[in-house]
Amino acid sequence: KETKLISAMLSFVADSLLQPYPEYTSFSDIICAFHFAIQLKSVEVTRFKELVSVIPEILEKIDLKNTSGLPLDVTAVILSLNALDSVNKEQERWLISKLHRYHQVHHVIDTTIYSCEHESVVEKRPKWMAIQAVHMFIETVVMGHLKYFNKTVPYSNRVQMFMSRSGDFTKKSTLKKIELVLSQMYKEFSTTHPEDSEAFAQSCIRFYIEIISKLSMGKTAPEDELIEKLLDTVFTTGPDKEGLEIKDLTPFLECENDSVPVVRSFLLQLLLRNNYKSTREYITMYFEKAHSALSS
Repeated sequence: KETKLISAMLSFVADSLLQPYPEYTSFSDIICAFHFAIQLKSVEVTRFKELVSVIPEILEKIDLKNTSGLPLDVTAVILSLNALDSVNKEQERWLISKLHRYHQVHHVIDTTIYSCEHESVVEKRPKWMAIQAVHMFIETVVMGHLKYFNKTVPYSNRVQMFMSRSGDFTKKSTLKKIELVLSQMYKEFSTTHPEDSEAFAQSCIRFYIEIISKLSMGKTAPEDELIEKLLDTVFTTGPDKEGLEIKDLTPFLECENDSVPVVRSFLLQLLLRNNYKSTREYITMYFEKAHSALSS
């Protein structure tokens, strides 16, 4: 079926080139045009073959006539998202296989889904973000605490269920919901396994930071409300148990404080590196307020 799909695509290219064009003065002109068209299509074929080799079940979903009108690689990417988004409650072997497939096709899907502006592809971008987030959670939290595998795998399923409803990490509302999910998980885990609660908290923090750096500020700019929220995390202070002013490391782990401001520095560098206009405006406003407070 894969061969037939590629052959049909190439036949369409050939047929279109055999139509009478005034600029064709000889058969060699047609041959040159054909090879040029094939060269342009080679990227599409390569991506399509890479996806099919890793996720062969998507072939069953593609019509031989490919009536969607989309390029083969784009059609394959859309179908691959459904395969990667599947939920399975089996044990470790399945999870490792899931991660392996994800890493093999990540580059192809990421490149294709952000290079095509067709409406049916653009609307799939939040779903692709959600799939990436689930795999980030598996790698940073589940695989980091394998001795609690039976507890953390249901956590990944919970993250996946949440992501199916909210996948756009450029929005403040999505990040706040992630914070809520992580907070609930941390409280549950620290209640049953207090001896490893600190290590689990660090894994959650790494996941949270990865979400921000790769998804919230990955391909598209986040909304201004999210930038302001992150800057609040960097600059806003609050009292600790002894009444001292400290910086909150994250909004979802009340026990963790960024006494050495590694995470806050990372967030600030990330925002400055992307050179968002709202970041510059917020920082200018912050220092103006600080200067005014010192002057008074």
